[in-house]
Amino acid sequence: MEKSYILFCGDVSGSMREPFNKNYNIKNDLPKSDSLFEILEKSIKILSKKNQNVIISSLLFGCQKAQTTDFLSLIDFIIENISLFKEIFRDNDKDYKKLLIRLLKNAGAYNIDKYMYRSESPTDMECKMFYKVLNNKPNLVDEIVKELPSAAKDIITSGAITFGTHLPFFGNSIQHKESVAITDETKRIKEKLKKYFNNKEEFGNLNKLQEFNWEVDIPIEKTSNEVLTKLKRIYKEFPRSGGKNSIFNIFQDYIYSYTPLCNCLLKGFHLLNSKEVNSKKILIILSDGISTDGDPLKIYNYTEIDNLYIVGAFISSNPIQDEKTLYDRLVTNDKGARQLFDLSTEVETDSIAFDYLRDKGWNVPTSGKCKLFIQINNTDNINDFLEFLNKLLDGTEDVLGDILGKIDLKELTGKNISSFEITNQKIGNCYLHATRNIIRMTRARIYPPNIPDPQTLEQEIVHEFPYEYDKNGEVKGRNTFEVLKRMVPKYKLHVNQVLGKTTKEIEKMVKIILLRRRPVVLSFRLTEKQWDNFCNFFDRYSPRKREIITEEEMNKNVPVDDKDGGGHAVVITKYSKECFTVLNSWGDQWGDNGFFKIKDLSVFSQFRCFDVFFTLKDLTDYEKNEYQKLVERRKREFLDDY
Repeated sequence: MEKSYILFCGDVSGSMREPFNKNYNIKNDLPKSDSLFEILEKSIKILSKKNQNVIISSLLFGCQKAQTTDFLSLIDFIIENISLFKEIFRDNDKDYKKLLIRLLKNAGAYNIDKYMYRSESPTDMECKMFYKVLNNKPNLVDEIVKELPSAAKDIITSGAITFGTHLPFFGNSIQHKESVAITDETKRIKEKLKKYFNNKEEFGNLNKLQEFNWEVDIPIEKTSNEVLTKLKRIYKEFPRSGGKNSIFNIFQDYIYSYTPLCNCLLKGFHLLNSKEVNSKKILIILSDGISTDGDPLKIYNYTEIDNLYIVGAFISSNPIQDEKTLYDRLVTNDKGARQLFDLSTEVETDSIAFDYLRDKGWNVPTSGKCKLFIQINNTDNINDFLEFLNKLLDGTEDVLGDILGKIDLKELTGKNISSFEITNQKIGNCYLHATRNIIRMTRARIYPPNIPDPQTLEQEIVHEFPYEYDKNGEVKGRNTFEVLKRMVPKYKLHVNQVLGKTTKEIEKMVKIILLRRRPVVLSFRLTEKQWDNFCNFFDRYSPRKREIITEEEMNKNVPVDDKDGGGHAVVITKYSKECFTVLNSWGDQWGDNGFFKIKDLSVFSQFRCFDVFFTLKDLTDYEKNEYQKLVERRKREFLDDY
């Protein structure tokens, strides 16, 4: 299985410290930054579900020590110092800033509180660590207070400044000067505190936080299982309870800066551009604001990375009218949301993956296209979107995997027909097996399944179309369309030929039918040399029998005047970006477990395709009700899984 690369880019700029619902005062609401852990975890779980060969890397942008840092390295750092961080989190419900102010005031820093509630002040986490070390160490407290600037120890502020605020013409100017003076003093006080702490052994925990290397050139890479194991360890020690227990609260003095999305993309694109050309690359960007270091679209427009999908998730602090919405165009005044929307990859909406979202109540544009972009105000709907991405980017539309009531493939590919050898490929009853298989597959999509027994079906088909033999004693072929038209109505089904002016038009219609979870009957004719090429390619002993046959392979060394070699009927069961997968009737030792793969329909110079289906009118009330019960049950099962 080919490798896939997921690069997760998370915004930790200043506004990400706000809770999702900042205007609603919800107790213990998580800061938006903490959702990065949860969404990273869910993204890896779901996007690597079908493919364990997924490589993960992650960047955080908006840091103070460096514009962009490595998220996975930070996770490693937390785990390596797990005991330290457990100690930091202990008793986190107390207001350590107030306790520290009281401690310093009692030692003579009478005016310290004036400088402790500003953006430039020590963080809550720093205040906690300072207090834990200083408490019960009065000599150390006295020593620190002596080192503080006099402004922190003055009992009364400057009378001139206080008086000046009442002057009618100079008040605003003096107020501004006072504000600047307080800001400058606050910075000096904080620098004094930190410089003093860094030189003292007692503040080893604080120093430890500064050991992490925030600079990153190329992010590290890990397997999906490695990252999930690490995240599980973190959540075991630090429950996701929000408020002061935010994991990023530990590092708040090192993040929550500007929004250098361009810097992050440059590093991310450099990494993804080094990967295999044919590998799938998924770039997930979570942000709540506009880039502050340039236009990321200019960087993207100069980037040429094959198989790159950019997924944008705009995280809002305000309620979104309907989060379960995909967009083909975005009407918004938010420049950050617009920027992320423009960056996201545009896809067509004819995939079966979009049916999944529709079933989950999502709004999908009717224009036939949309961006891989969502707006979220919480993480409730992220599972739906990630499951959709997994189905969309998996690239395979597998009819057999999606139909209700699975059929044993042994029954479809062999059982009573495994004795048919490759040399019997011209035997005339292929129409029987194709008709039998398509009826059983189509009936399997009706719930509860009422799938005809294969032997009974074969007998009915032979009864309607008795075998006729040629002069060599071989069964003559039948017109597959005529057989289908007579047999499928017996099972409340219908059949139409798939029509189009060109092979490409027919192929497009076949793909749409497959996307609707309906297999397609394919009948084709080959010349004698084409049959030789076909059979040699997929022979049970061929080293290439699981590969994809192309038009060139099929027509290799075929003479212009080659004789007609006869026809065959099979069932197309799925398609991907690489090929169509087709169910044959020559036993499970032939080809790829009874299947074969074709690059596209141009492999056959003569072919016809048939769509077998049922309508709502064909179903009984009982079948409709039972199907609805099944849908509701699967919805509950899905919710229980997450």
